[in-house]
Amino acid sequence: MTTTTMAPTDVRRGSSISGTLLREWGACTEAADQVDDLWPDGCEVTLDNLRRAADEGLDVSWFAYAILPPPAWAEYERVTADAWAEYERVRAPALWDLTPEPEVDR
Repeated sequence: MTTTTMAPTDVRRGSSISGTLLREWGACTEAADQVDDLWPDGCEVTLDNLRRAADEGLDVSWFAYAILPPPAWAEYERVTADAWAEYERVRAPALWDLTPEPEVDR
């Protein structure tokens, strides 16, 4: 049996991917293992599976960066910029609220 490796830029809607393939592309072991756990037989690239991956805490932006050609990545960044800005805006006060007060010398 011959194994054919798909390049990230060959991915299209409906392509089949797996944790093994993601490892070949440089994904971290933890994320690739999680993909293998969620989809033991691999999965097709579908909107439902991308949503499930995001809901399970996988870095969908890493996947986007891996598969999208530069012009499409630039558009992805443009389209998601407002959402990322809001995400960071909400995180700032949470970080502040959880940052310990300075210790007072007595």
